[in-house]
Amino acid sequence: LIRGGMIVDGTGAPPRPAEVAIAGDTIVEVGGDHVAAKKLLDATGLIVSPGFIDIHSHTDHMLLANPLAESKLLQGVTCEVGGNCGSSAAPLNEEQAREAGNDLRPHGLEVSWRDTGEFLSVLETAGIGLNFATLVGHGNLRGGVIGYEARAARPEELGDMQRRAAKSLQEGAFGISAGLIYPPGCFADAKELAAVCAAAQGRGFFAVHMRD
Repeated sequence: LIRGGMIVDGTGAPPRPAEVAIAGDTIVEVGGDHVAAKKLLDATGLIVSPGFIDIHSHTDHMLLANPLAESKLLQGVTCEVGGNCGSSAAPLNEEQAREAGNDLRPHGLEVSWRDTGEFLSVLETAGIGLNFATLVGHGNLRGGVIGYEARAARPEELGDMQRRAAKSLQEGAFGISAGLIYPPGCFADAKELAAVCAAAQGRGFFAVHMRD
């Protein structure tokens, strides 16, 4: 039982005094009388609130270097959304995997995944300290199909990017991001972005780092 704190519940309601009852890892009640609680936490003078969501994170594969993510937890962040600005931890082609490996190798780690489902499984096995959601980066899609050439995508390349985007969404990505000021995303036109987003079939959201 957390007792004595002021509740900020995320609904926009003003802070109010209330007790928070927890059973296992679940909040079972806010308010009420729980004199039989086995453990009491005194929150007098403190705010009690839900964990914060960092909607724009770039931790991505580097979360594996410190799976407990204390730097976020100590700020109250309990959920991160990665894969922003067109760059995500997956999907990866061999060149992209080598680049990610260069980041992880100083921490004694290697890239053992290529697609989004595999990356999320690696995070689960590592036992991360917060919740993690990812977008699929358009830069990963374009880089994996076209590379860093400054040209429009051909029809067959658009189809390949669409298939890769749909696969990532099916495997757990929450949407698509684009980094239109960074290569290779800066080489994409509106037709390409629309085609990639169409692969989502209305699922998730589109997060954009605009051209300027």
